[in-house]
Amino acid sequence: NYRYQIVEYRFTKVNYQSSETWQQATDYLRCNPVFYGQPRYDHVILAMQDGDIFAKLLFMFSIMLEEVCHPIIMVKPLDGEVIVQDKDKDLGFYRLCSGLMPTELFSARDIIRGALITADKENAEECFVVDTDPDMFCRLNSLRSARFDMYHVHE
Repeated sequence: NYRYQIVEYRFTKVNYQSSETWQQATDYLRCNPVFYGQPRYDHVILAMQDGDIFAKLLFMFSIMLEEVCHPIIMVKPLDGEVIVQDKDKDLGFYRLCSGLMPTELFSARDIIRGALITADKENAEECFVVDTDPDMFCRLNSLRSARFDMYHVHE
C-alpha cells in the first residue's frame, strides 16, 4: 500500500554551530506570502558539494514517502558570476547576483543558517550580504578572502 503526503511550511527553525563561539545558535526563517500583511521570503546559506551558496527561500514543503519525511525547499540561487569592484574590496562588501537557474529544489537539510541580504540600489540585478552578527562576520571573512584573492589573480 503506497502512501504519500505533501505539507507546505511557512516557518522553519535552523540550528547551526557558530563559527565564532562554536556554540549552537538558532535562526528562525520565514517563507510567507502574507506575513503581517507583507510578503516575507528570507535568505539562507546552503551547503553544496563545491562550496556554500546564498539563496532566497521561495517555498518550503515536506513529502512523506513510506513513513519517511523529506523536507524540501525551492529557492532562487544567488550563485551567479559577480565582477568584484574596487569599492567591494575596500569596504568589504560581499556582492551577489542570481544564478542561471531561476529556481532549484534542495533538501531543507542543506540549510546552514539564515542570511540578511539587501538590494544594491545602484544595480537592481545585484545584492549584498550583511554581516549582522559575529558568526556571519567570520563566515563572510573567509568568503571575502577567497573572492578577493581570485580578484587579484585576474588583474
